[in-house]
Amino acid sequence: AITGLRIMNNTLVVFKERAIYAIPGDGPNNLGFGQFGPAQLISNDVGCRSQKSIVSMPLGMMFQSNKGIYILTKQYQVGYIGAEVEAYNAATITRAAVASDRNHVVFLSSDNRALLYDYHFKQWSTFTNHQGTSAAYWNNLLCYGRVDGEVYKESTTNFSDAGARVQLRLETSWVTLNTLQGFQRIRRAMVLGEFKSGHRLALDVSYDYEPLKRRLVFEPTAPTTFGDPIVDGNGIATEFGDGTPFGSGTTTTEMETQTYQFRAHLPKQKCQSIKFYFEDIAKVGEYLAEGYEVTELMLEVGTKRGTFKVADSRSV
Repeated sequence: AITGLRIMNNTLVVFKERAIYAIPGDGPNNLGFGQFGPAQLISNDVGCRSQKSIVSMPLGMMFQSNKGIYILTKQYQVGYIGAEVEAYNAATITRAAVASDRNHVVFLSSDNRALLYDYHFKQWSTFTNHQGTSAAYWNNLLCYGRVDGEVYKESTTNFSDAGARVQLRLETSWVTLNTLQGFQRIRRAMVLGEFKSGHRLALDVSYDYEPLKRRLVFEPTAPTTFGDPIVDGNGIATEFGDGTPFGSGTTTTEMETQTYQFRAHLPKQKCQSIKFYFEDIAKVGEYLAEGYEVTELMLEVGTKRGTFKVADSRSV
C-alpha cells in the first residue's frame, strides 16, 4: 500500500512502507491527454511508515521509516539522518513541521517527546512533555494539539512549559583521546558560554563508561560584599573603614566578569574515557528561567603509554 505522496523537483515521489519510487511527467490533463512516465525505483529497503512524518525541507524530504528517520535528498539519494535519536525509533511521529524563521524541523510524537533537527548545524535535540496529535507553524510559532484536546503555542519570552519548570540538559559523548581503551589524564575542563539569568550550573562527570556521576557546581553570581554598612546602629552614616568586619557593607549578586567562563578541576584525572553533563539548577527561592548557553568545552589533557589498567578481578 502507498503510505505517502509528495512532489519534489516537479516529480511525484511515491512512498511505500519498504520502498520509494519516483514517477516523472506531468500526467494527464483535464481532458485526459498526456501521461506519467514509467516509475523509477529509488529504494527497495527503506520506505515511509506514515505520511504524517514526511516533511519537505531545504535539503530534501525527511520521513520516518521502520529503521528510523531518513532523508531523501534532492538528488534522490536516501540517507540515514536520525542516528543520534535512534533511541526513539519506536515512537509514532504524529506530525512533522519546518520552522519559517529558524533552521529547525520538529517531529511531534505520541510518547511525550518531540524531536528537533537543526539542519544548519546538523544537530538533534529533544523536548519532553510534547505529546500531541498534530502540529503546525503559525505566525512563526509552533502550535500543536495535545491528546487531551488542548492547543499549546510556543512562546519566545516565557521559559516555562505551561507553568512547569524547564531545564536545559546537555550531554557529550564519551571522549577518548588515546584509542578506545587507551590511558589518558584529564587535568581540567574549561567551559565558555553565555550568561542569560541567575542560576547555578551543575557539571556532572562520568568516567570509564560507567554511569556513576561526580558533580561540580558553578555559581556565576555568587554574593560578594565590599566596604562598610551604609549606616550604623543609630542610623548615622559611618566613615569608610569603620565597619566591623571590613567587607560587611554592600552586597551584590552581579557576575564578577561579563564573560561566562569557569575552570573545573576534575575529581579524577586518570581514565580511559570521560563524559560531561550540564544542567541548570535553581537557587533557593528563585524561579528557573533561561539560564545559560554553553558554546565551548576545552580540556587540558595528556595521553599515557599503554592501555587502560583494569583490576585483577577483570583479568583472565
